[in-house]
Amino acid sequence: MLISKIGLDGHDRGAKLIVRNLRDAGMELIYTGLWQTPASTVQAAVQEDVDVVGVSLLSAAHMTIMPEVQRLCREAGIGDTPVIVGGIIPEQDQQPLRDMGLGGVFNPGTPMSTIIDAIRGLAEQRRAELEAAEDKPDINTATGLARAITWAVEGRRAALGTLSQSGPGTVRIGVTGSPGVGKSTFIGKLARALRERGRRIAVIAVDPTSPITGGSVLGDRLRMMGPQPD
Repeated sequence: MLISKIGLDGHDRGAKLIVRNLRDAGMELIYTGLWQTPASTVQAAVQEDVDVVGVSLLSAAHMTIMPEVQRLCREAGIGDTPVIVGGIIPEQDQQPLRDMGLGGVFNPGTPMSTIIDAIRGLAEQRRAELEAAEDKPDINTATGLARAITWAVEGRRAALGTLSQSGPGTVRIGVTGSPGVGKSTFIGKLARALRERGRRIAVIAVDPTSPITGGSVLGDRLRMMGPQPD
């Protein structure tokens, strides 16, 4: 699941609390951090092949931002991905948001167990729909490439068949090290430097999964993202 803070809302304590609780419930979370846009949120959702897109809003802009997020999801080819919103949502706006297709609207005070169960249900339903479709990912598209990476991580490499091999000029670099030594910062700066030189670069970030809950939080996007999130 992806959780994003869109707009000039500078309060992320609630979003981080949700992230930690969902991680402890065994989910994999991608947190984008503050001051995102609908476009950067949807782009991250495509790249991470998420099962659910969550937006945290405390700025009273939900009736403007959420329709835009849904529109961009449709344009990006992930219109079937459930979108939910949490924050201070007036009661009179909650049903209109659901009517426009949101999978959930959560206010302060909603029991954490209710949020977890709702998100898990949405994710499982989407996974079941994807499995029923049995469509092989098209790695020539952004959504297909992200789905192929998901399949590979899940051990379904054989189902992907033969993938295109990297060209002779492709260089692969692996970066590892202890937590907190600056891996993400280094990769982000290296990527920006290469982009400034006209190079194309892809980053695959892997965060450890908890051996106890099976959950994880990918926070590397916070330190890697620049003005060009592609």
